[in-house]
Amino acid sequence: PPTPDPMNWRQLFRIPPARQPKTMASVVDAARRSNWRGYFYFPNAAAPNHAAQRRDRERSARDAEWLYAHSGAVRVVIDGLALDEVDTGLWPKADTSSERFNVVVNEALDNLWGSDPRFFDAARRNTYYSAQFLIRRTIALHGELFAQLLRPSAESVAPRVSFIPSAQCGLAETQLNQDKWTDGLMLDPLGAPLAYRFTDPKDRSRFRDVSALDVLHLHDPLLPGRIRGESALSPVLGKLFSMHDIEAAETSGTLLRTRIAYAVTSSANASATGLLPGVTSVEEDVVTQADGSQTKVLVQKIATSDGTNIEVADLPEGKDLKVIESNKQTAAVEWNKHLLADVAYARLYPPEYVFALAGMSQGTMVRLVQNRVQRIARNIRFFQLEPQFVRRTWTFFAWQLISGGYFDNLGIEVPQDWWRMKVVNPADMTVDLGREGRLHDERFETGKIDDDEYHGLRGKDPDDVDRRVARRHFKRLAILEEEAAKAGRPVPSTSEVWNGNRPTPAAAADPSDPTAPPMTSNQ
Repeated sequence: PPTPDPMNWRQLFRIPPARQPKTMASVVDAARRSNWRGYFYFPNAAAPNHAAQRRDRERSARDAEWLYAHSGAVRVVIDGLALDEVDTGLWPKADTSSERFNVVVNEALDNLWGSDPRFFDAARRNTYYSAQFLIRRTIALHGELFAQLLRPSAESVAPRVSFIPSAQCGLAETQLNQDKWTDGLMLDPLGAPLAYRFTDPKDRSRFRDVSALDVLHLHDPLLPGRIRGESALSPVLGKLFSMHDIEAAETSGTLLRTRIAYAVTSSANASATGLLPGVTSVEEDVVTQADGSQTKVLVQKIATSDGTNIEVADLPEGKDLKVIESNKQTAAVEWNKHLLADVAYARLYPPEYVFALAGMSQGTMVRLVQNRVQRIARNIRFFQLEPQFVRRTWTFFAWQLISGGYFDNLGIEVPQDWWRMKVVNPADMTVDLGREGRLHDERFETGKIDDDEYHGLRGKDPDDVDRRVARRHFKRLAILEEEAAKAGRPVPSTSEVWNGNRPTPAAAADPSDPTAPPMTSNQ
């Protein structure tokens, strides 16, 4: 046998080459859409980078969008879970060594990007926080979303972000050599993207290449060998269509069972056919029997009050009308519950939380499911939203302000660690705010958790809390001094006027006592 090539690991370990798919449709079942399926599907084995080619992804995306528009269950797992994952959005906060720099950057981002879509979204549809909801629902539906970072220009004095659908990233329909491109990405030898190719949605022969430094590829964590994201619904698209078909059949059957069919018969020696009430016209029709003979029937047309036209015909002699009714409704309902559970599993969430299939009557079970859902949401924020979107966009925004001379005009020195920042997450979910709130208060007052963790549990930034408390304190002092001067009386303390400002036991302790708990920000 030939000597194995030491640089080819497949030859070295005598591993046969991966079987390539015969056709694009033989890779992903989600791309083989058909109504009322009646066949068994046996996909061929495929290499990881062939798991979903462009044709498969685009077909799956179209199928997922159709289900999104026609199925309430799909809308829940896309939009409903995206809302839980994002809530009011992740808040980036500057955390440099310069307090004044931190305040200015935070206010600039919130006033420009967080309040007005014109200064954040090139399409002028989303703010910085609502875009996070767009990201999560698009990733769940299409598997990925692209965003291009746009520097300040004549059109906008603020840096902006342009969101690009995943279908626009791919090879162009051109005679140019595209060997260096793989599924719309130019990769270095280690697999890192160098550039992205975006085609015109109306004409694939037109395209533009954008450096990877200016593109955000937003997707859930990929498996090794994969370079493009896939819809979370891909594993269950076929089942979802089956569920839609079952529901359509059940709805049609229920509708038919609620309708009543009338047949008007006449005796053999009747000289004339009686007309039904409300008849607008009568037509004669000919019915051919099996033996070739023909029978004349009268068709009476009735216009109902809602404008519906009804046709009532005399039945030929020897014929009868029979209504066939199905009485097996529970089987379809139970089967759909099974399908819904699989849909929830595709998004990693417990079906009891997504569709409330089990009812969750026990408090322990409710807390267990809530803990699981909270952990999933935290992981999504930490592994996807924060590194791929929040941190990259914040750094881009801050640097554009610095390079544009924004801080020079304000007389603020840019610190050496200008890139340092932190992320404030939304408040944790809870089913018992009172009990959990008392527990957190007790742990904070006894020093078991610090300011960041305590306020972070409620989605707050401790620095913001301190500033609000200080501003409110001095505002009250100014009011007391003004009112005391008007009344000609001594200025009282704030605790005498506002009982809600009474010090906590920790604050009232003797500061000289070494055993007293330290002063904290909420005091």
